[in-house]
Amino acid sequence: MWEIHKFGSVRDIKQSREVVKMSTRQKLILFSVLCLVLSSCIAKHSGLSFSEKKYIDSRKGQTYYTKTNIWYTNPEGIPCFTHLKGSILPVGMKVKILHCGERQIKFIMDSELAKMDSEVPFCLVHYRKSSINFKQLFNRYFSKEDVMAEGGAFSKLTIEEQNNVKNGNVSYGMSKEAALMAYGYPPSGWVPNPLLSNFWEYFGKSNIWRKRIYFMDNKVSKIEDVEFGRKVPFAGRRKRITVQPKD
Repeated sequence: MWEIHKFGSVRDIKQSREVVKMSTRQKLILFSVLCLVLSSCIAKHSGLSFSEKKYIDSRKGQTYYTKTNIWYTNPEGIPCFTHLKGSILPVGMKVKILHCGERQIKFIMDSELAKMDSEVPFCLVHYRKSSINFKQLFNRYFSKEDVMAEGGAFSKLTIEEQNNVKNGNVSYGMSKEAALMAYGYPPSGWVPNPLLSNFWEYFGKSNIWRKRIYFMDNKVSKIEDVEFGRKVPFAGRRKRITVQPKD
């Protein structure tokens, strides 16, 4: 009787227990929600969505082929857009993916045809200001299929285009597909989708030089080098050197 008097009726005691049970469930729900929010913040901070992270994780340790020439001056810090200077990692090079994440794709060459040390690591960097996501970046530069194999994309190019791609050159009359293989992708902020644009612009031999390529009917119609003033890169004096197509 004393217990009932102190805590109330048996019914009140049961109701109190139900309240405690509900409170525990609410805590578990709240904890789960906080975990999801925290995971989302971590993913956002790393620059990867959950679907992208799952996609990239499945690529680690696998072998791929480069889809374009990859230009670089520092193999451990290759921009996700082409800067037309330095050395070239050839299109069709067999590579092994070492790591993906934190806005980086690390890989090594895995080919007997490589002229350089195959153990030298390369790192393709995905900048935050890029207008493409991590998955799109990976698919731009790597493929399970060898583009240089018989029946691949390279074999569909003309002989002249193939020679230009191998030498890292772009000339008049080349298709957009061939130009992409030779030069790689221009900055996505300037040219979000090269295959749908008739004007491409790349960083040239230095930060004050730009390489501009114009297309007509899917063929290179004009190539232009532009030097901007050093003090005001985009508004200063500039000198244009235009090479007109041969008659």
